[in-house]
Amino acid sequence: MAQKGRVSSTDRRNLLDAFALMGRGQFHRARASFEKQIRSQKSSDPATLLGLAAASILDGDPGSAVANTRLAWAAVSDDLFELVTVAAYYTRSGRHDEALFALMRARAMASDNGDDAALIQVCRFLRVLGESREALKAAREAVEITPDNPNSHSALGDTLYDMCNYPDALASYQTALDLDSQHRAAHIGAGKCFGEMEKWDEALSCFEKACSIDKRSPAVNTGLAVALFRLGRREESAKAAKRAFSRVGNDPSCAHDLSQLYLNDLDMPAKAVPLLTIDLVNNPHSPEHLNQLVTAITRSDDGLENARALAALAHVNMELAMAVTDAAHLASSDSHRAAQQSARLVGIAQAAPDGPVYQLKIALERASPPIWRRVVVPGDLSLCFLHSVIQSVMEWDGDHMHVFRISGLDVGDLEYAEGEWDLIDEFDVTVADAAMASKGKFRYIYDFGDNWMHYITVEKTFPRQDGVTYPVCTGGRRACPLDDCGGIHGYYSFLEALADPDSEEHDRAVEWFGKDFDPEAFDVDAADAALDWIRKAPCRIPQDT
Repeated sequence: MAQKGRVSSTDRRNLLDAFALMGRGQFHRARASFEKQIRSQKSSDPATLLGLAAASILDGDPGSAVANTRLAWAAVSDDLFELVTVAAYYTRSGRHDEALFALMRARAMASDNGDDAALIQVCRFLRVLGESREALKAAREAVEITPDNPNSHSALGDTLYDMCNYPDALASYQTALDLDSQHRAAHIGAGKCFGEMEKWDEALSCFEKACSIDKRSPAVNTGLAVALFRLGRREESAKAAKRAFSRVGNDPSCAHDLSQLYLNDLDMPAKAVPLLTIDLVNNPHSPEHLNQLVTAITRSDDGLENARALAALAHVNMELAMAVTDAAHLASSDSHRAAQQSARLVGIAQAAPDGPVYQLKIALERASPPIWRRVVVPGDLSLCFLHSVIQSVMEWDGDHMHVFRISGLDVGDLEYAEGEWDLIDEFDVTVADAAMASKGKFRYIYDFGDNWMHYITVEKTFPRQDGVTYPVCTGGRRACPLDDCGGIHGYYSFLEALADPDSEEHDRAVEWFGKDFDPEAFDVDAADAALDWIRKAPCRIPQDT
């Protein structure tokens, strides 16, 4: 059994410095630093061996990583720091069970020792593993040990945020700020909570306060960029994103949020590519992260940036780089095939920012009595945003796949385009294109399991009205069904059970829909208000100038 206390305070500082190098993506330098420390030690300690193993993996030498991991695990003692280091390595390597085993030992030891700082570290790694409930226990234990420590409350807020409990997370962040008004992480966390709650003015205020504490932080500038974009301040958003981009290497954790802004909002896929590469390195076992990088590469017209990203990825994980390369090649082939189909739709109708608006009736098929909404949208609105309009006015959750079907052609999100599905990019097709190609009648399908079919009819077109910001909802009838209720037939079965207290399914229907659910209810003002977030993004939705 290894002896405690073999690592001096100086060695421990050097070790933390080496881990910091690794966190900044300087894997080769980190590896050299760990190797230097091992040479200086009379007997190699597990923490340094684990650091060397992690740096070796990221530096493209998995063989050395395996050897050093075995040495570390053989030597590990009941030293709390070493246990957390072992857990960090296994977490980064995607070895869930081994990481969880080490973390649970570390949590028990930290709790017994009253070590709130160690519990906060354990909480962070449990969150990375996706073990939110265990992370919540660790965070609450840290709060109980030191209720006056803002870091404990901020860690609790982070865990509640992961669990989508935004009100309670916000309360924890506020407690941290009551204890320390200059707690940057709590300001950032509160801003993210407000963002998830669609309160972008409050979110911006939080990020601005965090910026007054540290204006160079990539996490702060990423939050600013997102909030400014949501408030329609595109130019300021781009500047904040640029500041975050220049320093993202100092905080790889914000690479994901920043990449989504560049890829999906600012439409700058070339900027998203290096960020998504960092994201994939940090999540090498995630198909979602791989697919997003492939999407950015295929949409980017910067071949040099793509090549650099793949070279950097190959340096860290050759197998992963080959998977991305193969997927990108396949996606490019599919895009070429889809381009022939796209020519039948894209740009076939003239659409301009000052062109006419289209009045659409969106009716849920097989609904009796009818369930429908009427909206007025610009002709140059892309189907990507028509999808958002439909989701908003119908009150769908947006958690499932969708597709527009127009004269035998499928239009949708290219992330869904797998295998032989010739899917046309919904970003490229306007409402005017769809109306002309379909002679004013096409379909929108949402959730391929429940199969919610919407029949869209172009009722009329007319000039834009002065003082009106589009899109708008002008009418409708009846409440929309809830997501995942089993399609239109499942919906009507639920309604029958809801109305019959003696039904075996009555309690389940009440739990699902609520006892006060009224299938006849529809509020046109509420439906129109649901479009506010789209109307407030002029960079997305062309308006009168």
